[in-house]
Amino acid sequence: MLKRQAARIEAFLIIGTVSALQYLPKNWSYKHSIVLAHIIERGEIHMQKVKTLLTASAIAAAATLTAPAAMAEVEASVGASSLYLFRGMDIGDGAQLFGDLTVSEAGFYASVWGSSAGEGGEYDLITGYSTEVGGVAVGLGVINYIYPSDDSSDSVGDFSEAFLTLGFGDVELTYWNNIAGLQGDEYITLGYTCDSWSFVLGHSRTDHNGDVYDSGLGFDSTEREYTHFDISYAVTDNLSFTVSKVIDRKAEGTSGGTTVDAKDVANAAGPGFSEKDILDLAVGDDDTLFVVSYSLPIEIK
Repeated sequence: MLKRQAARIEAFLIIGTVSALQYLPKNWSYKHSIVLAHIIERGEIHMQKVKTLLTASAIAAAATLTAPAAMAEVEASVGASSLYLFRGMDIGDGAQLFGDLTVSEAGFYASVWGSSAGEGGEYDLITGYSTEVGGVAVGLGVINYIYPSDDSSDSVGDFSEAFLTLGFGDVELTYWNNIAGLQGDEYITLGYTCDSWSFVLGHSRTDHNGDVYDSGLGFDSTEREYTHFDISYAVTDNLSFTVSKVIDRKAEGTSGGTTVDAKDVANAAGPGFSEKDILDLAVGDDDTLFVVSYSLPIEIK
């Protein structure tokens, strides 16, 4: 992942230097909103489940205040999707297999999620806590993204995000921000569910300085951002369809106080490049994406 991001930013900076001619329904039994948000953004679950599971999480957390101590609950599932949809982008270069294992108790949870996508696959470690405060579902935690084939992100702590989720009935707001690895990345989503339909509006912003990405061309910073909109429909608890589209995007770099945006880059690069070409390199494609996802719960006694 980090290498893909670096390569896109590097391409933008190299092409963009005027003198020389950048994150990218299954029947999951999760009871914790953040794990759900993590799975949802990968295009594998329908958001209609969020309200029910957020409520279940809050009830379970509240019950521990009056009920005797109980054994931790263990849940798991496996599935497949036609592509790896992550924050409005296809970052897997094809279909993927995925699975998860979650242990939860009294509102606290720990989960591992794995995917076959990419050259060496990916697995994510998630820990957090969810509860209900004044009728609002609240969750917070940390995600560690691990890519075994990438030396820069193959260990815990190399690439991590903290997140906060607030649920208001059918509406959910979630915010992610880097706390380790790439600094300057942030992502926010606003989701709404209605029967078998779900809608997600997401905005990603990356702002890195030259200390993180040294292009060798004297750029002080690189900034990119985009907004995407996803619509999902749950045919069953296991099968869902999602359509995702990037609806706005921009990228720019600065050097010596001078800002160069995608249009400037295209003009400087010559007639063979358009503004769309530069944005494709710097941010990612804005093609409409169609995702089919299917998953099955694994019974653990």
